[in-house]
Amino acid sequence: MIKTSHPKIDAGTIGGGIAGISSGGLLAALANNLPDSNKYKSWLVIIAPFLSVFISYAWVWIKNNLDMKNLKKRAEMGRVELLEALKNPEIPEEEKNKLREYWISAENIKAKKYVENIAKIEALEAPGFSRANN
Repeated sequence: MIKTSHPKIDAGTIGGGIAGISSGGLLAALANNLPDSNKYKSWLVIIAPFLSVFISYAWVWIKNNLDMKNLKKRAEMGRVELLEALKNPEIPEEEKNKLREYWISAENIKAKKYVENIAKIEALEAPGFSRANN
C-alpha cells in the first residue's frame, strides 16, 4: 500500500480564506445586482477583491492574537499551580525536586526567548538609527 503525505492545513488560514471569499463574493454579487445607473456599482465591484483580502487577513490576525492570549493564560495558570504544588507540605521532597526542575526549565525557556527577541530587535535597527542616538 502506498502512503502519501498531505501538507498540514492551518485551520486559521482556511477560516480567513472562507471569510474573505464569502465577503468579497457577496459584495461583488450585490454590486452586480445594482442598476447600471447606480454611481457606486463600479466602485463596489472594484473594492470587492480588496475587501476579501482585508477580511481574510483580519480574521487570521484576530484568531492568532486570541490563540496567543489563551496560550499565555494557560501558561500562567500552570505556573501558579506549580508554585502552589511547591508550597504544599504533603508533596514528598522527591516530587518537589522534579517540580523545581520543571520550574527552572520553564524559566530558562522564558529567558532564552527574551534574549532571542532582543537580538531580533537589535538586528532590525539600522546603523545610525538606534534608540541611543535619538
